[in-house]
Amino acid sequence: MALDNYVYQTEFAKHHFGRGVAKGVAKGMAKGKAEGKAESLLTVLDARGLRLSREARERILACADAARLERWLARAATAEHVDDVIGARRPVRRDRPAMRGLAGRPREQAKRSRGRTAARRTP
Repeated sequence: MALDNYVYQTEFAKHHFGRGVAKGVAKGMAKGKAEGKAESLLTVLDARGLRLSREARERILACADAARLERWLARAATAEHVDDVIGARRPVRRDRPAMRGLAGRPREQAKRSRGRTAARRTP
């Protein structure tokens, strides 16, 4: 039994089914535009002779934000290096101090001191 050509009869079904289809079509179109812009960006970078690392290529192809891809495409026209186009990845900072709890003490020490009265804290 083929339901591909089924026509919904009630207004409720037509409304809700139609809304779902419209959302799906919009998502598909947005994804298609982003993929097209990513391919265009790769083409421009290749035509300009800019070498892409595997990470940069994957980053470009994974980007789904059409506005960001448009900015990258505009930068690609005048960039001297790929990092000028997509920006270098910022390394994760590991040199930051551990999160502090109450009064700047380490979190574990702050948890232990919660609920104690001022009289108990004094020696």
